[in-house]
Amino acid sequence: MAFDAMEALAPNGVLALLGVTPGSRSIRISADLLNRELVLENKLILGSVNASRRDFETGLYRLQQMEERFPGVLGKLVTERLRMEDVPQLDFAKLGIKAVVDVVPQEQWVQLVRAEGAGAEAEIAYSFTV
Repeated sequence: MAFDAMEALAPNGVLALLGVTPGSRSIRISADLLNRELVLENKLILGSVNASRRDFETGLYRLQQMEERFPGVLGKLVTERLRMEDVPQLDFAKLGIKAVVDVVPQEQWVQLVRAEGAGAEAEIAYSFTV
């Protein structure tokens, strides 16, 4: 199914593979054709696995460190911030460098982040592996 999806991918398309194909089936593919289509037709194929809460906390911690070291750099990466309801009528030709779709509106973010056993003003403790 993954390779059928790749074949159906339109120019400028994005395919996110969020699982692993079971079994041991193999097929022959034209690597040069695949390479040409990915590059010349601006196609993107990415794979991802589910991450734990700890992984997301680590990512947030690292972004916080980056912002402290290079103030303002993260804010410059995002050129548009959209709501989920904006997506169906989105004009991709008018987007800048990086558009972000907030699944949860920004004004609700503070309510979702809580330190365990602490009040709203408490600093969030991060734990991660290096």
